[in-house]
Amino acid sequence: MKSESDASATGLADTRRGQNQAMHDVAALATLVCDSPWATLAMPGLDVARHRGGARADGVAEPIDRPFDAYVLESTDLFEVPDVAADERFSATIPFIAGRSVAFYAGMPVIAADGRVLGALAVLDFIPRRLDPEQRAALSALARQAAALANAQQRDAKRMSLHRAETLFRDTFEQAPIGIAFASRDARFLRCNRAFCDMLGFSASELDCSYWKASSPPRPRRATKVPATPTRIAPQTIRRTGLRITPT
Repeated sequence: MKSESDASATGLADTRRGQNQAMHDVAALATLVCDSPWATLAMPGLDVARHRGGARADGVAEPIDRPFDAYVLESTDLFEVPDVAADERFSATIPFIAGRSVAFYAGMPVIAADGRVLGALAVLDFIPRRLDPEQRAALSALARQAAALANAQQRDAKRMSLHRAETLFRDTFEQAPIGIAFASRDARFLRCNRAFCDMLGFSASELDCSYWKASSPPRPRRATKVPATPTRIAPQTIRRTGLRITPT
């Protein structure tokens, strides 16, 4: 049976796989709405190429969209090259895909919520052409969808990192061979590990939120200057066997 932490990690991994598939779906939809044989989606950590027939060709986009990248990443709107061979910026380095020269390129920047350009969603063809207004609008909408997916991936990556850190801390705390306890400034136990409970002879539920001086409840907190050195609490007999310990 999986632990709660394992189940959470598995759920985050499944979510990430689903988001990656959604990125491929965005590129596949671009080929359909723009009536293009190929579409690419390039962002940090992601390089997708999709054929209109539905085939995935990861990595094939590597040599084809680099001549156009700098222009798309500096743009906030559609960057379109109707005839690559007639464009002096690219005529000397016409890219190829599937053994055929690219004649048409249209790329839409993928823009994050904070305005950063994350990458480009592009469609390519082997004949010179232009996108019509509806196709341009559709490509723009798909680029916004890709940006939303990228933002979700970044949030999930942060959640995964936080989850790993919390799991490491929890395991270290609970499995430590020495007694460890967190206490508030008013001498109340906030959390105790197993070794600490065994050392004192109390269960975790007995120590949870209890005071070291049960007969002296904490006074109302007043606004005071924080001392330069940690406040030490006088030794107290808090073990059932009468052992006196000095909090540090």
